[in-house]
Amino acid sequence: RGVELEKLAWNCAFGLLCERHGVSVGEVVVRHHDELSALVAEFNAVGGAALEVQLPLAPLVERLCAYSKSIPTYRGAVKEWPWRNGWFVAQSAALGMPMPVHDRLLRAIGRG
Repeated sequence: RGVELEKLAWNCAFGLLCERHGVSVGEVVVRHHDELSALVAEFNAVGGAALEVQLPLAPLVERLCAYSKSIPTYRGAVKEWPWRNGWFVAQSAALGMPMPVHDRLLRAIGRG
């Protein structure tokens, strides 16, 4: 479950931040690290509660950034809504756990 959450968090966080800022995953790591960390913290809390797993945040963010640095020019996007970002939206609502960073970013790309 931890691996599942980590992979889902990478896809959702980097896809959303790449789309919002018009940058690659490598640029997200360098230019939007604080926003990335806040978003991953939300995913970790909500996804962890839904999947009954909790990952230590700092090492999680480090692993996500390390992977992104290995493919720095890749540009993600929000896609496969029902089982990526949409899953987090549904879990957030079901668990009563707000995700204000995620919601703000979704609104910024016309999805919220």
